[in-house]
Amino acid sequence: MYNFQEAEVLKKEKAGAGLRKVIEKTVDSIFEQGFKNVFYIGIGGTISHAFDVESFVQTNSTLPLYLANAGEYIKMGNKNLTKDSVVYVESRSGDTPEMVEAVDKCKGAGARVYGFIEKEDSPLAKSVDVLVSTATVGYYQPYYFFGYMMKKWGDFSDYDALADCLETLPEKIVKAYPVIDGYCRKFAETYGEADMNYLVGAGNSWGAAYCLAMCYMEEMMWMRTKSIHAAEFFHGTLEVIEKGVSVLLFKSEDDSRAEVQRAEDFIRRVTNDVTVYDSKDVELEGVPQELRRYLSPFIFHAYQERTFMNLEDIRKHPGDIRRYYRRLKY
Repeated sequence: MYNFQEAEVLKKEKAGAGLRKVIEKTVDSIFEQGFKNVFYIGIGGTISHAFDVESFVQTNSTLPLYLANAGEYIKMGNKNLTKDSVVYVESRSGDTPEMVEAVDKCKGAGARVYGFIEKEDSPLAKSVDVLVSTATVGYYQPYYFFGYMMKKWGDFSDYDALADCLETLPEKIVKAYPVIDGYCRKFAETYGEADMNYLVGAGNSWGAAYCLAMCYMEEMMWMRTKSIHAAEFFHGTLEVIEKGVSVLLFKSEDDSRAEVQRAEDFIRRVTNDVTVYDSKDVELEGVPQELRRYLSPFIFHAYQERTFMNLEDIRKHPGDIRRYYRRLKY
């Protein structure tokens, strides 16, 4: 596999999986202090995580969760965010301007901000009320955080079984990388130079479709893409699908699968340029079938990473090059 650092990937996965106790302790303190609602504020890659968290929470709990794009919140605010709100944020760089300003605004409203910030000496890490961890890997931290919040809210009886599963997931995910890489390599070889790629997802696969399109393919690879939610596919995008147009679908194991399947059934009627990333194709040895519905985002995170690496190789385009992002003032 091109540029696959197995030991490093496993190390990062284990760092995320090992956050259970510290996160549960943090959530216990949140409930001790009391709160009215919870906000997940993000932008770019972190807002894509928020989409999957929203699906996770809304289908399992009445926990009052709000999503906010940091850039939009700065300009428009949100009357639901008050001194009785809890705010969850993630960041690798810790210096994304919109996030820094949004956190300052949240604190100005009196809300308590809890952060997972990779760089401990960054502006964002210094501005949050509680720096929970500097490990920011995949979906472990939001699943522990919001899963445990739902349990304490009185809704999510699967939490303990899911959290137990997450603690042993790293080795299983890493073991699945060669299978995942095969699908990603084929996509990169076939459509790495395509004029346009449409990416379709829904439920807890929507964040992956959105993030792969925007963060990886557009920002890092300079490829033209569009991410489209499967529930919206039949309200516009279907009219531009034809032979020669690449469509990549993310099929989860949650209840959104039927919506993505509906889109796939139509697409295959008009084009053969179809790729499907299906979490069902990935074996996770020892994981109970009833828990797999929650784990699709973890699998799709691996699909994103391997798609990016293979595109980098096929296109001969190093992913750390930017023309405009953080290069110009805007």
